[in-house]
Amino acid sequence: MEITQGIGRAPNFCFPSLVEVGCSRCGFLDLSWLVHAPKLQSLMVAHCNSMEKIIRDGIAREGLAASGLFSRLQCLGLLDLPKLKSICDHTLSFPQGVDFKIQDCPGLRKLPLESNGVRGSFSIDGDRGW
Repeated sequence: MEITQGIGRAPNFCFPSLVEVGCSRCGFLDLSWLVHAPKLQSLMVAHCNSMEKIIRDGIAREGLAASGLFSRLQCLGLLDLPKLKSICDHTLSFPQGVDFKIQDCPGLRKLPLESNGVRGSFSIDGDRGW
């Protein structure tokens, strides 16, 4: 799925009411289609041995901003993703109070938090390195 939106164009939301996604033991390399779910509140991804990124390279920063990706997220769980290297290449605006659960993701070293978004409260429950 490719997003090719210009600045000022309304995003095309395929999943306007989707609020919760769980993905377990899948063969996906990414979940880039989530940019079409503006009301997403909970994302849990577990035991996906092929997953390298949550949102793949090549999606324009403007497209991510217009989509409101993760702007309503309350919980992000990433568990046992041995190949996961990043959530997204661009920084994202997470709402205050997001609960991050990160376990057994040895390649994931940082979260794509926008510096203004860090001012709010959030929690990280994870491995000792986190």
